[in-house]
Amino acid sequence: MKDGGHFGFIVSSAWLDVEYGKGLQEFFLQNYKIITILESKVERWFSDADINTCIIILEKCPDEKERMNNLTWFVLLKKPLRQFIPAAEYEWNKQIERNNSIEKLIQTILSHSKYYENNDLRIYPIPQQDLWNEGYNKTEQNFTGAKWGKYLRAPKIFFTILEKGKDKLIPLKEVAKVRFGIKTGVNEFFYLTEEKIKRLKIEEEFLQPVIFTLKEINGYSVQKDKLKYHVLICNKQKDKLKGKNILKYINWGEKNNLHKRPTCASRQPWYSLGEGWPYAPLIFPAKVGERMPVILNKGIFEDKKLYGIIPNNKENIQLLGAILNSTYTRMMIEFTCRQLIR
Repeated sequence: MKDGGHFGFIVSSAWLDVEYGKGLQEFFLQNYKIITILESKVERWFSDADINTCIIILEKCPDEKERMNNLTWFVLLKKPLRQFIPAAEYEWNKQIERNNSIEKLIQTILSHSKYYENNDLRIYPIPQQDLWNEGYNKTEQNFTGAKWGKYLRAPKIFFTILEKGKDKLIPLKEVAKVRFGIKTGVNEFFYLTEEKIKRLKIEEEFLQPVIFTLKEINGYSVQKDKLKYHVLICNKQKDKLKGKNILKYINWGEKNNLHKRPTCASRQPWYSLGEGWPYAPLIFPAKVGERMPVILNKGIFEDKKLYGIIPNNKENIQLLGAILNSTYTRMMIEFTCRQLIR
């Protein structure tokens, strides 16, 4: 694209808030003025596609100062797009009417330099420099990305709280380690029911209870008798397992080529989920849903559908759990995580 050229695209809006989106964010910020990112609150523009979409308008700009001084407009439409821009028509007067409607929407957006909202739409302008600063990690000296979806969806009070609490709020990663749950690579091998354990006579020393799904949890704590599975935990080499029933099970897995599965093949030995894997005192659901309890956990591992939270200070476990179960935390999650399909 030539300098000053414009680019418009309709794309999945997931990139605004997920890990892989940081590459797009950095590329846009380093090469373009991000004119607007526009999303609809009330419709999917591709009704037969199970994704939420947004419109991106960019202008090629090689001058860094000019780019960073640019104002980016995040726009959320509260009514169907056809109420702003009529469908294309062959009649000349209809084409003029449509072009006028497009120009009116453009002027409505660009005329606001501060937060604006009415019954039709919401506009959140933000300097492009601020978007860069938000995503740039000074410690690591690189761009690590940020959650941009909040500028489209979060209510005004969300930003008021962030502004007033900026000297009091800190990222969770500064007070705790957050990890992904166990990714086995082949659940049918590693997750065993009580019936399967008895049938195969797997030794108890190689088994640990595991939370497989949030449905197994009632309230804010874990009851082991409610869990369906145990996870196989074995870090010993095969020559150290002679005479054990688990060795027969491992050999069965290899006979069925389970050790060649991509995740398993990357491990040594393939059936080891890793040594020194501590229990996480707090468990956090990986997907945003109606239930978002942060669970108090004692001695149970978690599946990849969940996150494990290990506070830096053990004395803060219950306090941190209470904070993460607060209304404020739920609001933060609601407006900074990838959105479910509308």
